[in-house]
Amino acid sequence: MNDWLTEYQYVIAWTIYLASGAILCTFWWKITRKLQHPGWCDLLRGIALVLIFTPSYSSGNHEHYAPASLVTLMDLLLDSPGSNLSAVLMLLFASALMLAVLLLRHLKH
Repeated sequence: MNDWLTEYQYVIAWTIYLASGAILCTFWWKITRKLQHPGWCDLLRGIALVLIFTPSYSSGNHEHYAPASLVTLMDLLLDSPGSNLSAVLMLLFASALMLAVLLLRHLKH
């Protein structure tokens, strides 16, 4: 059993993280439903999705992924020399994509 946990700990960790993120998003959807303006509602939901579900490389050898918001936080807190802050670029790209989708959705209505 211990060998199985050691072998699949990366997959188990991501499964738990994604399930927790889905539960958090469910609560966030219920909280933002009370907003009057649908544009603000969609924007706040999109920001939550970007911050929770955007992945980034967690190590220099690009072997494992981690949530980009957590990688960015760790890079900023630890101020490690040579940190390239690629997670910030991933978050910016995901945010730009989210804003483009919201803009197209707004223009369509």
